[in-house]
Amino acid sequence: ERIALRVLPMLDSLSKALELGYKPANIICMQGPFSELLNIEMMRKYNSRYLVTKDSGSIGGFEEKAQAAAKAGAKLIVIARNGKEFGTGYSEIVKLLKDRYGSGK
Repeated sequence: ERIALRVLPMLDSLSKALELGYKPANIICMQGPFSELLNIEMMRKYNSRYLVTKDSGSIGGFEEKAQAAAKAGAKLIVIARNGKEFGTGYSEIVKLLKDRYGSGK
């Protein structure tokens, strides 16, 4: 209920999101890359505290997303592009979020 996600505007992406239990109102089906301003507005609309994104490089609009997250007051969580492991892992992030916000139920 508290997660908004942006997926490609393809039937399989939308179907998977719905299958996972996301509400239609929290699913954004759009093809990027997007401007910094549009990213900021989407984060503000959903009151985003975090932005989880892959490192898509300049072709995928990564810089615009990173700058937008900073301006919208959201913490940036980046999934590395090159496969090298550094930073905090998935299970550690889930634990941190549960510790901070509870189970969400």
